Amino acid sequence: MILYHATSKENKEKILEEWFKTSKGRWKENQWIGRYFIDNVFGEGVYFATTEKNTIDDGEIVIKCELNNEYIVKKFIISNDGNSYKKIDDIKYTSKKNCYKAISIHFKDGNYTEVVVYEPSIIEIVRE
Repeated sequence: MILYHATSKENKEKILEEWFKTSKGRWKENQWIGRYFIDNVFGEGVYFATTEKNTIDDGEIVIKCELNNEYIVKKFIISNDGNSYKKIDDIKYTSKKNCYKAISIHFKDGNYTEVVVYEPSIIEIVRE
């Protein structure tokens, strides 16, 4: 499965030298509220989009990667039906409890899929 990870130019160099690191979240800047922290809602992992266009707001550089489908042991579906927050907490808890290496989450309302990799060593960078 081809995946896309958006990051900064500086982080791309770190990733190429030291590999991917799991993250609890990241700091963002906003012109109205200043700097704020965004939690990685599905737990500490490396987050990927399944299409390059879904990485637009996440960084300056996109790294194309590959992940063997067999590592994605669980596929979740989320819709905005009022139970989304409970579903997100359940996914986070289940993934950690079962030591999943990777999961995919399909967001029905936005019609896109995100992949969270909890074990960075299984990620392969596609060299172009």
